[in-house]
Amino acid sequence: MRPFLSRLLTAVSMALLLVAPVAHADAPPDPAYHSIRKLIHRAYPASAGAPPGVWAMAQDREGYLWLGGPTGLFRFDGVNFDGSLSHLLAHPQIMALYAARDGAIWVGGRNGDITRLADGKAEVFPKEDRAGTVVSIVETRDETLWAIRTSGLYRFTGSAWQRFPATEPGPPDFFQQGFVAADQSIWILRDRSALQKPPGASAFLLRTPADFRAAQLGRPGGLWRPESLLAEEFVDSEGAMWCGTNNGVVRMVWPGDGPATGMPRVETYTEKDGLTGQSALATLKDRDGTIWVATPKGIDQLRPSRFNPLELPADSYKPAIATDGRDHLWVASQGGVIEFGETPRPWPDIDTSAKVVGTALDGTVLMNSTTGLLRADGTTVVSSPLPAAMTDLPAQMRAITQARDGSIWLAFRQAFREKDGAVTLLGKDQGLPPRGKFIRAIVRQAGHGLWLGYDDSTVASIEDDGTHAKVYTAADGITTGQVAALWPTARGVWLTGDHGVQFLTNDGQARTLSFEGGQTVRVGTGIVEQADGDLWVNAADGLYRVAAADMKAWWNDARSPVPALHLDERDGWPGLRDAVPTPSLIPGAGDRLWVASDSGVAGLDPSRISRNPRAPEATIVSINGAAGRPDMQLGPGTTRLDIHYTAPILAIPERARFRYRLSTVDEQWHEAGNVREATYTKLGPGHYTFEVMAANEDGVWSATPTRFALRIAPFFYQSVWFKVFCGALVLALLYALYAWRMRVLGAVLLARVMERERIARELHDTVLQGLHGVLLYVRVAANAISEGAVRDHLEQALRVAEQAMAEGRERIVDLRTAPQPSSMLVSRLRAALAECIAGTEIDGAVTVDGAERPLRSEAEDDINAIVLELIRNVRKHAQANSVCVNVRFGRHHLDIEVSDDGVGVAPGATTKPLSFGLQGVRERTARWSGHFSIGPGEPRGTSAYVTIPATAVYATAARRRRWVPLWRDARRGAASDQRDLN
Repeated sequence: MRPFLSRLLTAVSMALLLVAPVAHADAPPDPAYHSIRKLIHRAYPASAGAPPGVWAMAQDREGYLWLGGPTGLFRFDGVNFDGSLSHLLAHPQIMALYAARDGAIWVGGRNGDITRLADGKAEVFPKEDRAGTVVSIVETRDETLWAIRTSGLYRFTGSAWQRFPATEPGPPDFFQQGFVAADQSIWILRDRSALQKPPGASAFLLRTPADFRAAQLGRPGGLWRPESLLAEEFVDSEGAMWCGTNNGVVRMVWPGDGPATGMPRVETYTEKDGLTGQSALATLKDRDGTIWVATPKGIDQLRPSRFNPLELPADSYKPAIATDGRDHLWVASQGGVIEFGETPRPWPDIDTSAKVVGTALDGTVLMNSTTGLLRADGTTVVSSPLPAAMTDLPAQMRAITQARDGSIWLAFRQAFREKDGAVTLLGKDQGLPPRGKFIRAIVRQAGHGLWLGYDDSTVASIEDDGTHAKVYTAADGITTGQVAALWPTARGVWLTGDHGVQFLTNDGQARTLSFEGGQTVRVGTGIVEQADGDLWVNAADGLYRVAAADMKAWWNDARSPVPALHLDERDGWPGLRDAVPTPSLIPGAGDRLWVASDSGVAGLDPSRISRNPRAPEATIVSINGAAGRPDMQLGPGTTRLDIHYTAPILAIPERARFRYRLSTVDEQWHEAGNVREATYTKLGPGHYTFEVMAANEDGVWSATPTRFALRIAPFFYQSVWFKVFCGALVLALLYALYAWRMRVLGAVLLARVMERERIARELHDTVLQGLHGVLLYVRVAANAISEGAVRDHLEQALRVAEQAMAEGRERIVDLRTAPQPSSMLVSRLRAALAECIAGTEIDGAVTVDGAERPLRSEAEDDINAIVLELIRNVRKHAQANSVCVNVRFGRHHLDIEVSDDGVGVAPGATTKPLSFGLQGVRERTARWSGHFSIGPGEPRGTSAYVTIPATAVYATAARRRRWVPLWRDARRGAASDQRDLN
């Protein structure tokens, strides 16, 4: 059982005072205490998961409720009872609970052992010899923990519980209960006496039970207590004492501020009133002023209401409400008429058939009954006969009011106007809707005239004398359906009904009010705009308020939804109200509002609506079914996360709101509403951080999110080291492939070099030697001829042969040496062109585009041979007058064009099998990955094009060529060398 500190009574219980209604002239005065019947009751039966038979309750610093009994230890967040820590206890029967300031939970058992729970771990302190049952665990301001056992008082030293002191004054007796007073004295109650340990004292002072009760109550007296007491007492904010008994929970009040002497006023709340069980085994007042009661069959909650319900006869049904000129509230129903002023005053003389009330211009109350129209001024009731025109109408009237000209307006199915005994039926003839549309509401306009509300989205305005009617319908933008309630202002009229809320201006413009979050007013039966600008709407699912600041923004932009405070049964709202009679919401004195339901009436003071300012802190309950641990690691192959989280929101847990996100997955927060579970799928290994925030029942969000770090372990093939190993393996394979390539290429190049050397030897030993012999014979023949044309021809032949000999030697030298880059292409082409066209009448030229680039020597030789072959073809076959060789050194390609103005190329000539020259050109071009084409020139002749990639022939780009073309070129180079010899 849990003690209650007297010094905290006032501060902790301010929530009850905040919602206590203030007495006005129009309401019954507040009693010295508020009846237990006006508290909102909620049951958590054992059949719904609540632990039965709880003997001890406590609330920790985060706000969770802890419950202990024979079935174990449970933590309650407002929705779920979590008993996952029960297995940590040495013994299951719990008799005392205390939530320490450091966050630890202390559990006292029936057999005397004490267990400390913190961070999901338990530390058990076994009982000493002859130590009795733990009755209470308390903590003084200096953070010293004390345990009250039936055998004595024990102090916690930090490592053990030590008895203090060794003996007690007076005859030995069992300790029954204890608490810490405001002055930090420890009080203990025994059967026939009490003990007090003042702060710092080393011994007890002997006291009486009356002293114990006085210290507990905070004033002298209060000795009386129930005989069947089961649970430890506590004192609420109004000075009333609560305790649990064999017959429910009992509330005792000693009126006034003086000594609590004599018999108190006693209220009980039992199983007949809705308590889950007959006995109240444990009681607790939490930090928000909510009362918790444990019974053998479950847990009950009793909390303050934001509304102050009026006590009406049990048979009251659809009460009609109105205020008079003295701000007294009048309530009429089939249970009779009651005037609520300083004290409730029934009016038995008024017929119980009065079902509609309204306020006259002079402040008197207008009512209808089967005997006629009634006018009550608080002293007398004056009845006037019902006009003959109404005797055949249904007895159920919808609304009644008085116009400024003194006429009485009544709403049956149609509007009636009574003036000086004459009754007029107002309908189509006066410009109002026809008989098929029923009237629902009548109110005086702010200036003159009246507003009338009908079925089918229809509103009408009319003068006091029943003239100048104007009708507004759906064609004018009205969409509320049945118009059940009206509230006039200087700018127009508010209207509500089956579908939402609208404002109709005096010039007939309709504006629709919409709420944020998709909230929609359905079956609105009352609407009030207060002087401060707040708008209130009573609907089928509760009472809505739009603050004045938000209304101001809406007046500037009617398209913007407005935030709205929603009060319903969980706040004490009296309940649903049908559309008859109207209105169901009226203003009272000051800011007071009166709300009527089908079965009751309640008052609301908007200035005293309490708001829970405490920001809740969310908690991670489990990850994939396991309790969350710091830096939690999940096994390899985990791709799904089921995260359960919660927050201690006890008063109205249905209004809790959550938002969450997972790092590396979510960029924005997920708005989860009241859902307390998040699921993620298709996750991979890695580090994640889950964040969650909570909002309490009044929308106050956590200051900072709760963060939970976790790691999904990878399979070995998903680890970083495995990826590094794979990378290293790939690099090794690439290196091995490169080494193999280099070996293959080296072998190819070696074979090529050896072949070149062989060719060089054979050229030197055969061709060159034979050619040298021929030259000697030609020289002898030339020397034998002294002059003439024959000698000239022989001299020319000698020069050509000597030149061929020189070139042959150069080739032999090239075959034996490594090729070097060359920049001689243009000069070689010019020399080749001059030699080919020598002795002819053909004009030739070599042009260059771009700066000449160094070429690979093999490429330069092939290109020179290609161009030479094309020039020779021009000389042999073209019959041309001129030939031009254009060389363009481009960035990406080397382009060569050989063009002439000859007879052109005969069709099919370039593809004949015996075109060995052109075939050689194609092969040499393909060797360097180039392209060769030949065709008609412009305007005549022939043009041959050779295009070779720069990376293949430029010496500076050769190192960037892919190794495959190089290997291919090595093969082609060897074959080409052999072909050149042939």
